[in-house]
Amino acid sequence: MTTDTMQKMIIFEVAGQDYALPLTAVKSIERSLLVTRVPNTGPFVKGVASLRGIMTPVLDMRALLGKPEAETEGEQRILIVASGDVYAGLLTDSANELLEIDRDSIQLQDSGIAGSFMRGVVQEGKRIIRLLDHDEVLAYRGTR
Repeated sequence: MTTDTMQKMIIFEVAGQDYALPLTAVKSIERSLLVTRVPNTGPFVKGVASLRGIMTPVLDMRALLGKPEAETEGEQRILIVASGDVYAGLLTDSANELLEIDRDSIQLQDSGIAGSFMRGVVQEGKRIIRLLDHDEVLAYRGTR
């Protein structure tokens, strides 16, 4: 494994499953933000939050991935991610790990709506980590 094939990823959890985003896509991790619900939006849009004076949409990863609502808010984190000049917050159950993943170990995957958000999966020991395509998540409008 050379440093050219390694990529740093932020690992987060949604409904008991591990997911990852490239560190370069994650601009910050927020413990809590006041999220204001916006009428007439999809069920995956939690609302908007003011992040350093900029209104930022917050997307519920559980809803986007077809998972049940969280029973408690506990350790929830909002990952602020960017795709070009588009920013959004991704509401997750937790986010507390930085991991280097060998790009050569990524197995490509595509199936269903949730699968369209995936770049692939990586097996790290006994863990399966699903790699999200943040560009696809931020481009999603609830029309698939």
